[in-house]
Amino acid sequence: MLIKLTTALLITSALALPQSEHIKLDTRDGDGGINGGWFGENDGKGAAVQAAPVFLFKRDNSGAWGANPTPCYPEGAGNSKGNGPNPGTDPTLDGSNCRNPGKYTGPFSKGEPFPAYFSTVWCGRIGEWRINYSLYFSHDTTHKHDWESATITFTEKQKGSNTWYRDTLILSQHSGHAKKKYSEVESVNMVPGDMDVRPIDGRNKNHPKVYVGAWKNPMYFDGTVVKEDRLGAIQQGDKYEPKGDDWWYLPGESDVVKSGTLEAYKGKYGDATSDPASIRDKICGY
Repeated sequence: MLIKLTTALLITSALALPQSEHIKLDTRDGDGGINGGWFGENDGKGAAVQAAPVFLFKRDNSGAWGANPTPCYPEGAGNSKGNGPNPGTDPTLDGSNCRNPGKYTGPFSKGEPFPAYFSTVWCGRIGEWRINYSLYFSHDTTHKHDWESATITFTEKQKGSNTWYRDTLILSQHSGHAKKKYSEVESVNMVPGDMDVRPIDGRNKNHPKVYVGAWKNPMYFDGTVVKEDRLGAIQQGDKYEPKGDDWWYLPGESDVVKSGTLEAYKGKYGDATSDPASIRDKICGY
């Protein structure tokens, strides 16, 4: 499969975008599309910021998890010295040994910032742009280190228009992926700092809502849980995994980080083999 990264891609039809310190976000509905120039400039960071998911996290409000009510929460994938990968932490059955999401003030508390490592990829054979957002966790319930990701695909409604529309949302769930048409996904219009993330009926907005499991960190399209069961979540997956909307965070311009910054750490996350550098060449095959 032919995959071309934006650093090597020349789009002759793309309008040149002004170089500026900050990215001006478009707050119109997502079905307004994104100009192709955003994908070609600065490794596609403008498009990545414009379409970044809102990530939501679950808190144990019943006491059933034990002493620690918080989930495992994303953090930076490098070590404190900036010269190697995050060393990770030993696995636990809850959010212990993970970064804390931040102060809890009730449902939809704003979480602490975290990096979302993005890769913008041109999938030439299928005629799509794809942006992958990877989150790093210091562990899940079974091993040190964990990577999970959300990928948005973009297509042209009119060939040659160079306006690209969100088409599909692809979420990692352990070793597999789940897909859903973007028009069926909960989404919101907002800019970083805007706290209006509550609606569940928004469609075709700028930012999809992605619910992160509290134990093994997989990603889901909604917060529905049949039953919280730790063993069931480990063995059977989503219907037993706690997920909800107690914390949220939308990665902004300073949080959306090029995955190339982790190139030197490729394959150095133990059993977590889906680090951004390792999966970049697989993104078009999801």
